[in-house]
Amino acid sequence: MHQNAEERRQGTELQSWRERLGEPPREAVAAQLRGYWRHDNRRWRNVTIIGVFLCALAFIIAFPWPLLATMELDWRGETTEGLVVASRFQHRGLGPHMFMRKRSIYGTRFRYRDASGTVRDGFNLDTREWSAGERVTVEYLGDGSAARIEGGFFVSGGYWAGIWTCLFPGLALFGVWNYRRSVNRHRDLVRFGKLAMADIEQIWIDGSPDRANGWVALRLDTPAGGIQLTQSLQGNALQRAQTLIKAGRRVVVLHHANQPRECILLDLLPPLPGRG
Repeated sequence: MHQNAEERRQGTELQSWRERLGEPPREAVAAQLRGYWRHDNRRWRNVTIIGVFLCALAFIIAFPWPLLATMELDWRGETTEGLVVASRFQHRGLGPHMFMRKRSIYGTRFRYRDASGTVRDGFNLDTREWSAGERVTVEYLGDGSAARIEGGFFVSGGYWAGIWTCLFPGLALFGVWNYRRSVNRHRDLVRFGKLAMADIEQIWIDGSPDRANGWVALRLDTPAGGIQLTQSLQGNALQRAQTLIKAGRRVVVLHHANQPRECILLDLLPPLPGRG
């Protein structure tokens, strides 16, 4: 008798959610669940905005901007003869390539005459110490914005020194993509999700002092059979799961029809308005 009563209660729970969500699911997102996710989406949106800002700031600080002059000279540089003014030791470091061994780096000042006849001064780094008065081949831009001795460079490590900084824009793009994925996941769960019952098989609690974070292992009933999945829980949801597993109660789960592991545990959400 007790088992039949429990099955009837669980059937009532499932039917209650079906009435709220609609079976088959309605196109409009259920207002109740939208309210649950609004706060979560707002929190992740703020985290994403801050993350994008920090990534942009890190990129601006870390990117070796003189590398842009290197690119321009490689692409459209002109050549002329020049004269070394001075060459002095700067430091030990990488040469024009990231995979070169560290060596002495010299700062070289030189003077050249461009195609218009204007005499200009230039400076670049080099792995060679030039002698004052030596004649050299100079690569320069027509507007005089950049020039280097042939074989010289502006950034130790060359292009590789700039490539690694692209990690920061990559992280920003990943954060935006992950945020959009979360929003779309919430929307699709309500619009195209299916309701099912699941058994709570086990609960783990992490080692934090407040013991307010953990994971729950579930076995989800689907038309294709049982599926085991794990969800992380925090705060009241974790306490609710502990209460349910002690009572031996099953939970109602809203899952994606084609990807059952994309799901939300409805019975671990705060009570909906009008629900006891």
